[in-house]
This record gives sequence, structure tokens and C-alpha cells, in this order.
Amino acid sequence: MRRIPACPVKFCPTRLRSFKGDKADFHVCWCGGLNIEHHDIVGGGMGGGGGHHKNPETIICLCHDCHEAVTTGGYKDAIEDGHYVVRNREGQRIARVPMWNILEGSA
Repeated sequence: MRRIPACPVKFCPTRLRSFKGDKADFHVCWCGGLNIEHHDIVGGGMGGGGGHHKNPETIICLCHDCHEAVTTGGYKDAIEDGHYVVRNREGQRIARVPMWNILEGSA
């Protein structure tokens, strides 16, 4: 039986993992939200930039509220030691989530 990913976005890490046989064919934000938008952590904003846009290793799925917080709300996000990290306006870490290793297909 062949799994068909629900996500039509070609650079989506969840979509790519499902093609490799992983059962992760749905999106969930680190906060638990399910209404997902794709966020390029390294991108240059509004369409990405710097050659990183559409790189599944720098894409994370965020709900609308979390996506807005890190793009226009003053929150900062980054990849640190293999984890997706979000810091609030005061610099306090509010999230630390392991990044998916697309090449190995592990979560």
C-alpha cells in the first residue's frame, strides 16, 4: 500500500517523510495547534531568501498564531543544536523542539 501525503506543498518536511515510509502525514505546531502554515526558519521573510527558501531542513509547521508571533510579533526563532527554539520578546526560551532529520527519516 502506498501512502499519499495530505500536504500538497512539495518542500514540506512532513510530506517528504511520508514518502520515505514514515507515518507522519499530518502537521502539528509545537503548541499543539493543527491549523498549520509552513515557516522557513532561515528565510529572509515574505517568500524566503538567501537560497534557503523551500529547503525542508529549515521548514517547520506552525499554527497561525505562532507563525505570526515569530514573523511580526517580536518573538525570535532559530535552529540551535538540532532543535527549533522560540524566544519571547524578553529573550526567554518558550519552546525547544527537536528538528526532524529528513535525510535519516527519524523524528
